[in-house]
Amino acid sequence: MFEHGKKRSKKSLLKKLAITMVIVTVLLVGAAGYGFFWYKSNLKPISGTSKIIEVTIEPGTTTGEIATLLEEKGVIKSAFAFEIYARVTEKRSQLKAGIYELDPSFSTEKIVSIITDGKIVTDTFTITPGLRIDQIERLFIQAGFDKEEVASALLASNYKDHPALVDKPAKATLEGYLFPETFQITPSDTPKDIIERSLDEMAKQFTPDAVAAWKALGLDTYKAITLASIIEMEVPGEEDRRTVAQVFLKRLDEGIELGSDVTYYYAAALTGEEPYPGLESPYNTRIYQGLPPGPIANPGITSITALANPTDTDYLFFVAGEDGNTYFADTNDEHEANIQKYCKSLCEL
Repeated sequence: MFEHGKKRSKKSLLKKLAITMVIVTVLLVGAAGYGFFWYKSNLKPISGTSKIIEVTIEPGTTTGEIATLLEEKGVIKSAFAFEIYARVTEKRSQLKAGIYELDPSFSTEKIVSIITDGKIVTDTFTITPGLRIDQIERLFIQAGFDKEEVASALLASNYKDHPALVDKPAKATLEGYLFPETFQITPSDTPKDIIERSLDEMAKQFTPDAVAAWKALGLDTYKAITLASIIEMEVPGEEDRRTVAQVFLKRLDEGIELGSDVTYYYAAALTGEEPYPGLESPYNTRIYQGLPPGPIANPGITSITALANPTDTDYLFFVAGEDGNTYFADTNDEHEANIQKYCKSLCEL
């Protein structure tokens, strides 16, 4: 009887252990199932309603800090689920700093993808060719930048060590140096950031070949930009600009006034006077020999390269015709004939 009871007691204990293990297993499976359900549920969008929320992730922010920020901003359900997802997908090291426009209707997977791809908020700011510095200043203000901040950013002293300004006289402004380009910008970009990028682009135009070509013509980069700015304002076509460059270089070489109407128009813009050929100003190349004191606008790439690659011609005159074409001449008589034929009414203005 004792042995039999002992066996029954042992069987009962094993049965209880088995039941306990089943219960524990069920609980663990249930917990795991619930955990997985919770995890997947918290990766889903927090809302079905679209709403753009701007989120700034600073450089050096950890995955945990990013997750907390996103939860606080209301664009994800759970910071913990975000961290788990970033870990299991091995994307923690790929999260990029920047300003993002996120939406609570995005899933966590989509938000992680946006941040790892660096799809930051961008806009554009365009500086077009042929603009004076005051016109560029107005562009910044029209784009919503603070007037005083723009004025401060346009001070050449901010960029005195920039390679684009290597030959710029100490007292000269940034006139002519802001390379025309469309820049991708973010809400955090300042006018100074954009100006620096524009100067960076201008510096790229000062290739060794271009600088060597200008030097052979007796021009440093400041004088080259000055002459290129006049070419920019005179004619639009690339080939015409190369030939106009040839004309101006020959006139400089022979000590003849450039005779460029666009220079007295620039002088008039500075003084507020009406433009006319006899306007008294050192910028007026109708009455003063040589180059004006500085650039009259920002030249584009074709005007800059035209000066390094003038055409192999020997003209001394040109006139922009009313038909949109440019007419070149070797002598003053030929030039006057071109004016009478192609620019009679326009040239009388």
